[in-house]
Amino acid sequence: MGCALTKTEDEHNSVQAPVQTEELCVFSPGLRLPKSLELANSDHLLQASARNLLERLMSVHSRLAAAAQELVSTKKLKKKRSSLTVSNITQLKEAIDDYLPVLLKLIRKEPRLADQVLFTWTNQEDEIKETTLQSPYYEVLSVLQLLATLSLLEANRALLFKPVNLEASHHRQIMDETKKSAMDVLFKAAEILECALKSVLPQAPREVSRNQLPVDLKEGTLQAMQLQALGQTVEIQLGLAVDNPKATMAVKRRLACEELKYWQQAYENLQAVNLGNGWGDKHLLFIRWKRAEAKVAAYYFHGLILNESSDSQGAAACLRASAHFFKESERICGDFCATAPMTTKTLVGKSPSWGPMKHLSEKISKDAVTSTQHDFFEDNRDRIVELPDFALALQVDAYQMPEADEEGEIDEKNSAVELGIQSGPSFLTEEQSTQYA
Repeated sequence: MGCALTKTEDEHNSVQAPVQTEELCVFSPGLRLPKSLELANSDHLLQASARNLLERLMSVHSRLAAAAQELVSTKKLKKKRSSLTVSNITQLKEAIDDYLPVLLKLIRKEPRLADQVLFTWTNQEDEIKETTLQSPYYEVLSVLQLLATLSLLEANRALLFKPVNLEASHHRQIMDETKKSAMDVLFKAAEILECALKSVLPQAPREVSRNQLPVDLKEGTLQAMQLQALGQTVEIQLGLAVDNPKATMAVKRRLACEELKYWQQAYENLQAVNLGNGWGDKHLLFIRWKRAEAKVAAYYFHGLILNESSDSQGAAACLRASAHFFKESERICGDFCATAPMTTKTLVGKSPSWGPMKHLSEKISKDAVTSTQHDFFEDNRDRIVELPDFALALQVDAYQMPEADEEGEIDEKNSAVELGIQSGPSFLTEEQSTQYA
């Protein structure tokens, strides 16, 4: 278990021309694509039940690989990610729903066979390079990471939805519904990644989890993805609160501070990973950009509350800090757009059309931003106001794995029992695990 093979063609080292990415509100890493599945030892003799299970796994794996490639091909043909049809994503999710139960059955009923299968994946941003591991844990992690990435794509699509020819009140209602839909799928991504981080990754052999996993499956990368999903969930909540006249300033400040904490933790996790270059650098810049925007909101609303409590000096310091981070967010946004694969500023929205930054970009005066062009922190070292530290309110439960597939079951003794295995991996459901005994 844990044998690794990375194949890279010579042309992988050539400089690739940067391309314009699609319109985005939610950044998602390049889709990981399943490529092939084969036995490490083709001469291995299999019982009928094991052979049937392996053939079924290969069949559903082929459909999964085809659906993933179809989605990537569609993305390449479209200029905007929002142009991805619902059917593209739904088709791939259905393929995952078919594949994952069969994979779990292989792990549960034929653990030694599962350890002999070579699983190969690549990334759409670097399709020349493939990572092959002889580890079922690698395969489960890859499937969960793909499922989480699809949720990020769905959230992005929801936030980019722009209804036309509607009355103002109906337009507002539709937009609020799409934002809530985006929150649901973002939170789903966090639950999927919670399962990967807490239930699957700890079960993987140390040489796999520490040394052989590709960078997009490293613990720090998965944690950053999860924290990003939660940070953007709170960002949407804050945007809805800003648009709601009944929301208090204290609620807005708390949401802004919680959002900032998520982005700070995401930055710390991703920064600790050796990203190399490409989408990893762009992902880190996205997190820095959103962290700067969260600081804008946190200092702005904290300053307004200090002003209400007659702390005019603290309020002024907070509003200067907010203006400073507003300018910094624009600078980092520029760096993000210029990093390959390149993104035009019109696609990320230099003048935000939604969320808290739409409100704040209108409130923060250009004069205040201009006044912060000097070294803000050097000049205001003794006047920086510490933000309140709120506990994170979102509670994430781990995604529940589907039931192991029972199609084509043969009335034989459980092969796991024959091998003397007493319990299954902890990422199987309680019912699945008890079937080992």
